Amino acid sequence: PENFNGYQDDDGCPDPDVAVGEGGLVLFKKIQFKTNSAEILPESNTLLDQIAQTLKEHPEILLMEIAGHADERAGAQYNLQLTQRRVDSVMAALTARNVEKSRLRSKGYGLYCPEDEGHNEEAWAKNRRVEFKIVKNKEGGIPPKLGCDKASANGVKPAPIPP
Repeated sequence: PENFNGYQDDDGCPDPDVAVGEGGLVLFKKIQFKTNSAEILPESNTLLDQIAQTLKEHPEILLMEIAGHADERAGAQYNLQLTQRRVDSVMAALTARNVEKSRLRSKGYGLYCPEDEGHNEEAWAKNRRVEFKIVKNKEGGIPPKLGCDKASANGVKPAPIPP
């Protein structure tokens, strides 16, 4: 048994840093960016390779939203712009790895959807993240909640789900 990435199983082999979970991809590492920038750091290349490979191995995923989130330490407008630039960079990195652009869309939610409501380094680290939500798949079903109520209340809403 091993527990390389927080996922305990019995195969004895290290697991990838990406898995398909309920409603989206589960990342066991974070995509890293240069501070105050949309530039993806080189240490995230392997993770991006794994995300692209996972999407290629799951053609039943028809549309994936790449959702960007920030911490609270800059203004709302700045964080909206930064998270949008970052998810656009991730989308470009995935299409450069031959993921069909038609299967991807990006949305920056800024600081509106924190994972942790705290006001400290630990909370801020959790809140700076990129998520991958399955918007549409061949099996149908109900997609996960996209965005959050606070974002919607501030006019930041996900695009409609296409037919």
